This record gives sequence, C-alpha cells and structure tokens, in this order.
Amino acid sequence: KDMNLDDSDFEVVARVWFKWKGDDDLDMAHNFTVYRGAINKLTVIEDTTDEEDNHYQLVSFDVTISKAFWTVRFPLESHQLKMYIQSEWNLARVIFENDPESGTLNSSIDISGFKVLRAASCALTYKYPIAMGNPLAEKETGHLYIAEHLTEVEINRNGFSLYLMCFIAMFGTTIWALIALFICTYHRVDPLGMLPGALFGTVSNVMIGANKVPAMQNGLLLFMNVFGIATILSTAITIISINRIRSKYEDRAFAKQFGKMMFYTEVTLVVLGNVLMPVSAYLQ
Repeated sequence: KDMNLDDSDFEVVARVWFKWKGDDDLDMAHNFTVYRGAINKLTVIEDTTDEEDNHYQLVSFDVTISKAFWTVRFPLESHQLKMYIQSEWNLARVIFENDPESGTLNSSIDISGFKVLRAASCALTYKYPIAMGNPLAEKETGHLYIAEHLTEVEINRNGFSLYLMCFIAMFGTTIWALIALFICTYHRVDPLGMLPGALFGTVSNVMIGANKVPAMQNGLLLFMNVFGIATILSTAITIISINRIRSKYEDRAFAKQFGKMMFYTEVTLVVLGNVLMPVSAYLQ
C-alpha cells in the first residue's frame, strides 16, 4: 500500500486464510501478530466450520511494518519487503503450513518508483535464543520457538529518474568546471571566478539525497558527491597552476600543454567515474 524510506517502514494490506481441524477455541483470527508490525485495522471476513469439523477463517488486515532499508545503492537500490505472521500459540498447538498455489500477489500492485521483481512465501519455525520470560519455552534449552509464515516481495528501482534528480546539479557543475578549464587552456582567459558557484552547486546537491533518506549509509550517493567535489577542486588547482606558469615563468607553450593534458585527463576520469560507480553499485 505504501513504502516510506524516510520513516523506515512500509504498509501492507493482506488477506489470509486460516484453516485447521478440531480445536474450536483456537480462533487464529485473533491470535496472531506481525513481526515488527503494528496492525492498523483487522476485519474477519469469513468464520465458518464445515461438516468435517474443518474451521475456516478469512482475515483482512492493514499493517505497518518497520524496516531498516538498505540504502548503500540509493538511488539505484532494490529492497526485500518481508511480512512475518507469527502465531501467539506455542508449537504444541499451532504449526503453519504454506499454500503456495493459493497464495498470490495482487497483479495491479503499484509502488511508486519501483517495479516488482518476484514474490514468494514459506512456513517456518523461528527459534529465539532466549525464553523472554515465556513459561512455555523449552525447559532444557531455554529457547522459545514460534511458528511463522513469511511473505516476501522483492522490488527494484524503476528507471533512472530519481538518479538523475539526485545528481543533475552535480553533472551540470562538473561540466561547468571542465568548460572553465578548457577556456583557460585554449583562450588564455582566467575563469577562476566561475568555479565557486560550481562548487556551491555540487555541495548543495548532497542535500537532495539527504532529504530523501535521512539515515544515509555510506554508498553511491556519498561517493558520487565526493567525486564531484574532488573533480571541481582539482580543476581549480589546475587553473591556478596554469595561471601561475603564464604569469611567473611566462612559458605559455608549456602552460597550454599542461592544460591540455589535464583537461583530457579530467574528462576521462569524469566519464569513467560517472559510468563505473553507478554500474558497480547496480550490480551488487
């Protein structure tokens, strides 16, 4: 239903069938929880028993699940959204069985900025390493066992629109710095005054990604911005060196050759850096 990287959570609307034989007091519709989830709304749609004493309960619920999103590749990242349904009864009374043929993902699911790659489900038993004060924990080991059912959806960024939004200012200021170096090399003009604005634009570009993901991990966003700042600073140092050679040593030929060498080196590094870093991050 919703996913929010800023708040570190996502919201799911699900329908779950519970089926069991006998045990009239089991009432699974009101005896389950969602791991790291807060159920906002729960509705029992069906609650019937057939002639063979098979109980059927269909539950619809809206749950908000906390998740620490992995943002190392942001804004080219993928995520695994997992929903663990846990039984409040012990294993002596309830063990989940998965029904993969009946479990489906809504074909019209739409998560803004992402595409769904795959989905799967399974039933499992989770062992807590401690009893957590539960008297039903295993006496010998002190472990607490919980029956769980996992539904997992893997999503991936849909295109490069957010990537361009995060770095378009840095791309523009980097090109501006390279133009300044070109002018200094080939037209004997001192464009050093053009660079402070470019540097400010690159630094302010960091805030775009930081506003989208407050708890940022060291990754693509950080490295790309550091690379852009380093490019502009190295360009400024090169221009200062060219001007120094021309003014102090009056060797214009060497200054031009030095400027040409540095210009093509800077262009090569900028192209390689802006291609290899996102590609390597995307392939992780």
